[in-house]
Amino acid sequence: MTKLTERETGQLLEAIENLQNECTTLSTRVRALELQLAKGKGIMSAVVVVSSSFGAILGLILGRS
Repeated sequence: MTKLTERETGQLLEAIENLQNECTTLSTRVRALELQLAKGKGIMSAVVVVSSSFGAILGLILGRS
């Protein structure tokens, strides 16, 4: 294994720190996107339920006429 100069060691440490910061940032963004996706699924489920309910009610009303 070759020995690294002080400059190369510093650059390597800086690159590792940058990589750690980037991983933290990306993890935070992924969590935020997962929350948005979960909220979106909840909203879509509610829309489907409400639409189905309105359709059933309308069907009952029209069926009795």
